[in-house]
Amino acid sequence: MAIPLAAVATDLHAGERVVLNRGSIARAVRASCAIPGIFSPVEIGGKLLVDGGVLERVPISTAKDMGADFVIAVDAGADVEEYKINHIFDVLSKTIDIMAREIQRFQIQEADVVITPNLKDIGPFHFHQAREVIARGEEAARQKLPLLR
Repeated sequence: MAIPLAAVATDLHAGERVVLNRGSIARAVRASCAIPGIFSPVEIGGKLLVDGGVLERVPISTAKDMGADFVIAVDAGADVEEYKINHIFDVLSKTIDIMAREIQRFQIQEADVVITPNLKDIGPFHFHQAREVIARGEEAARQKLPLLR
C-alpha cells in the first residue's frame, strides 16, 4: 500500500497481539474482525487469529509503533449499553464489549485525540443502520475539530 496499513488480530494460542502488515489485505482484515464465537478464526502464518479487539480494541500502540506522531483514535464501541439483546450473537458481542471496554480504559489514554460517536442505541449487528452510524461518526469528528486545529 502507498500509505502504511496494519490490521491487529489476536493469536488464540499465544494470547498475544499480532500486527498484520504484509500479505493479503482481505485476509488481514478478515482476521482482525473475527469476533470469537461469531466468526471463525483465520489461520495466517501458522497462527490462529481472532478479532484484535480482544486485546486492543483501538490500536493506538500499533499506530505509535508504526511511527505515528499524533494519534486520533475513534472508539465506536465505548458506549454500547442500551441496545436490545435479541439473540446469542448479541450476548456474545455484549460480553466481549464489556471485557474490551475495561482493557481500553487504560489504553485509550495514549491517544492524542479520541472521537467517540454516540452509538448507545445501535447494536453491533445492526448493519441496516450503517448510514446512521456514519452520520454520528461524522458529527462526533466535527465536534473535535477545534482540538485538531
